[in-house]
This record gives sequence, structure tokens and C-alpha cells, in this order.
Amino acid sequence: MYYTFEHLKKILCLIIMNNNIHIISHRGASGYCIDNSYESIDRAVDIGSKIIEIDIRLTKDLKLVLSHDEEYLIGCKRCKISDTLLSKLDNIPELNKILLTTPEQVIFYLDIKCEDNEIICIKQINDILHKYPNRVFYIASFSHKFISLFTSSCTNYRSGIIFKLFNSVIYDNLKHKVDFIVTEISQTDEFKSFLKIKNKTKYLYTINNLSLIDNYINDIDGIVTDYPDIMLLNQY
Repeated sequence: MYYTFEHLKKILCLIIMNNNIHIISHRGASGYCIDNSYESIDRAVDIGSKIIEIDIRLTKDLKLVLSHDEEYLIGCKRCKISDTLLSKLDNIPELNKILLTTPEQVIFYLDIKCEDNEIICIKQINDILHKYPNRVFYIASFSHKFISLFTSSCTNYRSGIIFKLFNSVIYDNLKHKVDFIVTEISQTDEFKSFLKIKNKTKYLYTINNLSLIDNYINDIDGIVTDYPDIMLLNQY
């Protein structure tokens, strides 16, 4: 039987994805498509991603949508998402629609950007996610306040804290509440202490060149990347 290169590439991706290192698609397959878009999510699913990271924000009418930035371009004007009704945000992806149209086995890692609406955001998240009892969700945020509140009221999900630079003081306050930690690589003593943490899942972001993690591969559990297929093909 004759296989095209693309067919062989997909087969190899699927094989490597069964390895212990988690390859997390960053905002979908954002190296190829507009991040947090329906197209980006579809591309990540087509590649075979098991875990897809997306950014979640709350609209004025309390709908959960995908956007990294707090503002969204409508025509030539940028509008703050939290001050804008969903009906005015043309083509912005909704979390509920993403969950309805993706395979149940795909894990979504939600990076929550709630901007001081923590309690309302937690309720809206829980209201949607409980409709999908057979799906696995990772809930994370740069906001340690949000994660502290979320883990106090919602225990059905894996939760994590994200750092630009790892902060051991914040981590020590949350370590009994979180399942995983996410940070960037840095040349700091704090980062070295991150690598030594035991009994927690540890991810590095945003890794688009595997040589960056050569020195850390035995100390981490996975990476967040814009190019999940390339990362997978170069893993071995």
C-alpha cells in the first residue's frame, strides 16, 4: 500500500502522542492559524492533539469566549470584551460551541483571564463544563486569586497555576490546591527550584524548538507549543 508523506506524518504524530511527554497545542495550532479561532482548534484536532490550550474571557452578557487579548477587533474598532455583548463580537469563538464540535476525548486546558470577575466567571465555567461529564478539563490561570477561589468551589477538574517567571512564594501558598504548574524557561534560581518540584505535573511554554528543553527533558512532563506536529515529529 502506498502512503503519502502527509499520511505517514499523521501516523507518526499519533504514535508519538502516546509517549509520556505531553504536547499541548497552544491556542489551537496557532503556528498555522489565527490563535483561539475555530480554524486553529480544528487544525489541532486534525493533527491529533490530545490536549489543546485556549484562552477564556467573559463577555458583558456573561458568555465564555476564546480570546487571548482583552480587546477584540470589530471592523476598525477595538472593543473590550468584558464590556461588549456577544452578539456584537462578530465571529468570536464561543467555548460551548467548541465543546459541542470537537471529539469528546480531546482535553481542553482553559487559561482563564477573568479580570476581577472571578466569582461570576467560576459559576459560568462550572455551568458549561458540567454539561460534559465525560470530558476532561484542565483549568489554569496566571491569577493566583482565581485559582484559589476556583479550587475551593470546584473539585472536578485538574487545576494549575501559570507563571511568566516561576514564583516559589505564590506556589507554596497554592501547592496543596493545584495539580500542575506552567512557566517559561528562565536563567533564575527560582526556575531551578521549579525543576526540582516533585509530585506535580510541570509544563513549559511556549516551546517551538525542542533544543530549548534538552537540559530539562527529564524534569518536565510536557510543553505548550504553537507547532504541535513539528514538535512531535522532532521528539525522536
